[in-house]
Amino acid sequence: MMSEFVLPRFIFCLIQYLREGYNEPAADGPSEKDLNKVLQLLEPQISFLEDLTKMGGAMRSVLTQVLTNQQNYKDLTSGLGENACVKKSHEKYLIALKSSGLTYPEDKLVYGVQEPSAGTSSLAVQGFVGATGTLGQVDSSDEDDQDGSQGLGKRKRVKLSSGTKDQSIMDVLKHKSFLEELLFWTIKYEFPQKMVTFLLNMLPDQEYKVAFTKTFVQHYAFIMKTLKKSHESDTMSNRIVHISVQLFSNEELARQVTEECQLLDIMVTVLLYMMESCLIKSELQDEENSLHVVVNCGEALLKNNTYWPLVSDFINILSHQSVAKRFLEDHGLLVTWMNFVSFFQGMNLNKRELNEHVEFESQTYYAAFAAELEACAQPMWGLLSHCKVRETQEYTRNVVRYCLEALQDWFDAINFVDEPAPNQVTFHLPLHRYYAMFLSKAVKCQELDLDSVLPDQEMLMKLMIHPLQIQASLAEIHSNMWVRNGLQIKGQAMTYVQSHFCNSMIDPDIYLLQVCASRLDPDYFISSVFERFKVVDLLTMASQHQNTVLDAEHERSMLEGALTFLVILLSLRLHLGMSDDEILRAEMVAQLCMNDRTHSSLLDLISF
Repeated sequence: MMSEFVLPRFIFCLIQYLREGYNEPAADGPSEKDLNKVLQLLEPQISFLEDLTKMGGAMRSVLTQVLTNQQNYKDLTSGLGENACVKKSHEKYLIALKSSGLTYPEDKLVYGVQEPSAGTSSLAVQGFVGATGTLGQVDSSDEDDQDGSQGLGKRKRVKLSSGTKDQSIMDVLKHKSFLEELLFWTIKYEFPQKMVTFLLNMLPDQEYKVAFTKTFVQHYAFIMKTLKKSHESDTMSNRIVHISVQLFSNEELARQVTEECQLLDIMVTVLLYMMESCLIKSELQDEENSLHVVVNCGEALLKNNTYWPLVSDFINILSHQSVAKRFLEDHGLLVTWMNFVSFFQGMNLNKRELNEHVEFESQTYYAAFAAELEACAQPMWGLLSHCKVRETQEYTRNVVRYCLEALQDWFDAINFVDEPAPNQVTFHLPLHRYYAMFLSKAVKCQELDLDSVLPDQEMLMKLMIHPLQIQASLAEIHSNMWVRNGLQIKGQAMTYVQSHFCNSMIDPDIYLLQVCASRLDPDYFISSVFERFKVVDLLTMASQHQNTVLDAEHERSMLEGALTFLVILLSLRLHLGMSDDEILRAEMVAQLCMNDRTHSSLLDLISF
């Protein structure tokens, strides 16, 4: 057919223009003006392809054959012939790959992901030199080279699951068809709307849909790298999700690419590498010797929610039972995911100001709450939705096991023994909350015995400390003991219990403390509570007392806070057998007791 002869050359001509038009300057990247100029010149050609997609199934079938034909692509684009123009075009293509931190498989020997050495915590940064306190901000593709230059030993990466391909997920890209290179340039030009429309208009063709989904997965790491560098990340994010939601919402297709293209491995690895580019040394507990690293909430990556489209895709595929099942069965993936979650454990640390008021109030706290909710909690809820029956007990056991291992690594990395550092609080303990919620699901829905999924007494004592520290800090904040930290600390305290966040934050914390209270020695637990609230010296029969850690003006409110906490511990039954209807009724009564509410305001105030 004439169309099958002409179309490959037409598409190759389009690709040549895209290659020639993209110049990689020495600075951050090509200006938006230059990119738009190239795209404007190509608008008639792209519009022509778009018109072809509207001519019905027969034409879309022809286009699919052209776009996915590997031999045509090889013959026209290899640059091996005598045509100088084609050779130059191929060289520009290779330069574009290299400038993107990508290589052709033939260009270099590709190594697999390095395993941690025996006895090494995957959460820890090894080999801090001197007084170096933070990880330098490095691009994930060059991480191994740059870590050393920052005065740090190389970070050991977690071992990926056994199903991972031996080629590097992050650094290698080989195109075998027009479709693959077209998507590459679509990403490189930051998803121009015309190109996106053309690629999506082809989706009714099932063969194309499968091929395009596999191509999208193949380029997933490159999408992440481009998104991080983009100056228009909001627009690019929306266009990425506009594509991915149409690909990953289909369970059968999501399952197919999970099996054939290691979709889960790629997504988790890409998220891990994305966050690794903005890690800093944690100052929680042992500031000098801590080996734990956390995300820096002041980075644009978190402040601008740049990670959102990738997390959204991950949440989307976890909504499919067949995909979630593979995730929960894969021990390597669970280890990698817990490593990812650990980057948020202890982030946005607050240190109480004792002398002078802070000069500048940091406003990064909302980025921290949003990051934990979106990147940690929402995937957790997605996984929990598939652990509702007795037959899924093993999934919960897997998560609990690796969560406890990650928590032990965390305690080791921050050099925690039995006492929290004074005048510090972080509201972000996603590993604790994963453990608490899977514990709740195990008992409530899967008929597991609580003691069978609990650690030993020593670990249980450690698990109690940091959630309890948050409850004591809430009382301190309400008692104006943190007033020198400014209004932002009150904002954190309010956000922690706010209706959109409480399901994923304070509720799991309270449940975990209830479990600890039921299994630890009662005297130890109660004394720990009063010690954390700094009111032990008040509990005396003597006519006078001397509190060495609390000013007299704060004693009454802190004692009230401690007693209120004990009441909450005894009365809150969200995860202790209440049905969903009972919980909803209790929340409605609580809201209506305070004020008359409209139906819409109740929907806003009550967490579901």
